[in-house]
Amino acid sequence: MARYPYDPEIYINYDGECYYVGQSKHSSRGSHGTGDLIASFPAPDDRFERRIIETEMIQFCKAAGLHLSNIQQLEQPVMGIELDEEYR
Repeated sequence: MARYPYDPEIYINYDGECYYVGQSKHSSRGSHGTGDLIASFPAPDDRFERRIIETEMIQFCKAAGLHLSNIQQLEQPVMGIELDEEYR
C-alpha cells in the first residue's frame, strides 16, 4: 500500500466485472471508480510522471487480457503521451 497516508499512488480497483487503474496525488482521499481496492503502488509526486506510470499500467493490464473500465486513457492519452499502435 501507500508509503504514508498522503503519498501519491497508482491503484487498481475491481468491481467484480472490470478493473480500473488510476492515480492519485493523495492516497487518503480515496480512489476513483467503483469496486474494491486490490492493489496500490507508491508513485512520484510529479503528476506527469504519475500519468506515464498509470498509462503503462493500463497498457500492461490490457496486454494481460484484463477487462478494463478506463481504456479511454489508451484511446486519448493525456499530457502528450504517445502510445505504440500495438497498445491501442
